[in-house]
Amino acid sequence: MAESFKDQVDSLTGFATTENDALSDWLTAGAREVFNVLPPRLKEYCLGRIELSNSPSTVTDLDTRGEIASVTRLDANSSGTYQSCRKIPTWAHGRAADSTDMMYYATVSDPVYYIYANTLHILPEPTSSQKAQVHIYNYPTVAHGETTISQFPAEAEYLVPLYA
Repeated sequence: MAESFKDQVDSLTGFATTENDALSDWLTAGAREVFNVLPPRLKEYCLGRIELSNSPSTVTDLDTRGEIASVTRLDANSSGTYQSCRKIPTWAHGRAADSTDMMYYATVSDPVYYIYANTLHILPEPTSSQKAQVHIYNYPTVAHGETTISQFPAEAEYLVPLYA
């Protein structure tokens, strides 16, 4: 059985004990720092998916979640194909609803997304029958008593206790 992160940090520092809440915070900060420098092939281990419909129809608190890999929206007119959403600048979200705008107008076969106030929005808005998916590289959370980090590459785990 592998040693807990707490035991690893205590062994590295020579301290008899470390305060658990502080250690969990340091481990989580370390995992996030390591995540930020991972090559793309290793970030794929951290990939997760958030499904959106009419409730909720947005993703909030993006700064605590991770990096957006891609956004897709179901196009019911195409036998259930998920269409890639293109990212538009925040200032263009009004134009995305204007059917006369040739550049930014959003349709079910050409959906868009934008980020405003730390929240991801998709147009046309997802519905219960035309859902959307946000694929996101999740920032890990690490507890001091754990021995592994879920959805994190095993070959990078040893760096987290070194940071802490």
